[in-house]
Amino acid sequence: MSTNYNLKSFSSHLESKGLSKEAEYLRNMIEEMEDEMDQMDIEEKEDLVEFDESDLGEDSEGVMEEMPMEEMEGDEFSFEGHATVNFHCCPEAKDAMSAVCDMAGSEEESDLCMELIEEVDAFLGDKISLIENGGSKEELCEFMNKGLSAMYVVGQASGIMDEDIAESFQFVADAIDEVCSDLLEE
Repeated sequence: MSTNYNLKSFSSHLESKGLSKEAEYLRNMIEEMEDEMDQMDIEEKEDLVEFDESDLGEDSEGVMEEMPMEEMEGDEFSFEGHATVNFHCCPEAKDAMSAVCDMAGSEEESDLCMELIEEVDAFLGDKISLIENGGSKEELCEFMNKGLSAMYVVGQASGIMDEDIAESFQFVADAIDEVCSDLLEE
């Protein structure tokens, strides 16, 4: 399923929630993005940024050590050696990840938890940046794509864990609403 289809669905969702202005803004962004995407090379569209421990910088030395799931300073989250850096802006994210990681019993489920932590952490990092610094249409679209990517992993985890966890991740849609509303006010 294409990203534009998902964004169009989200636009319809915004419209159904009475957020007509935001839905129209998103539809206009989608149209512009489709025009730009027609001109881009396929390799550029699929270029993804991978998380690297060195991205955390020298000040976080030792954060990535192997440790059990536990609370971190500033309301961050840690699971199997991966510590977040952006969960402090969304307590719901920490609660949702704690619940999902507690359910992980197999290696496959733990791997999905790790992937979900990375996806949500990157998504929340973009939320912080967009709210603090504003952003372009492309950055907003990338932010929404990261939210969709995180929700895709939520769907995978729900299937493998045989437990519907999507409701716990409502904060993703709420964050997108918040960022869109904030950027539209500017």
